[in-house]
Amino acid sequence: MTREKPNSPLCWFCGARPPDKDSASKWDMYKQTKEEEEFVSIAGPSWETASVPVPRCAECKRAHDMREGYVERGWKVGLLSGVAVVIVMYVSALWFILPVGVYLLGLRRAFVIIPVVVFGFAIAGGVIAWLVGRSAIPQGVKDQSAAVLHPNVKGMEQAGWKIGSNPMRV
Repeated sequence: MTREKPNSPLCWFCGARPPDKDSASKWDMYKQTKEEEEFVSIAGPSWETASVPVPRCAECKRAHDMREGYVERGWKVGLLSGVAVVIVMYVSALWFILPVGVYLLGLRRAFVIIPVVVFGFAIAGGVIAWLVGRSAIPQGVKDQSAAVLHPNVKGMEQAGWKIGSNPMRV
């Protein structure tokens, strides 16, 4: 394993193993470099971006990747389940229950019902998988979100940097 820096001898997430350079958790950050002027100009503000590493060992990276895999599979299964539920709901409305079918098959209602059911299932699948994925993280290992508490990230925030790949445009 390769070491990060001499001042960071242990993985931030487990605190027990030496960090692996290739396994570091990288956090994108941005900072405004050109102040907005009082008058409106054609050129907008300029932004500088950086990737801040947080030391992590290969074992913690594997655990974090496994949890992310759970979440990805969970929302995909939820999405497919939502599509299946919508299909079953509309087919049963056509064949069996005429008053419910008239309600569900209305075009305006369909534009609301279909996305709500499909994306609701996708979100529920992702949340359930995220909760189940906790088992992928060994006892004593911090979740990947704990990286925002690392001194590298905190130091950048104190210098005016924000977490994210770019600012939200309003």
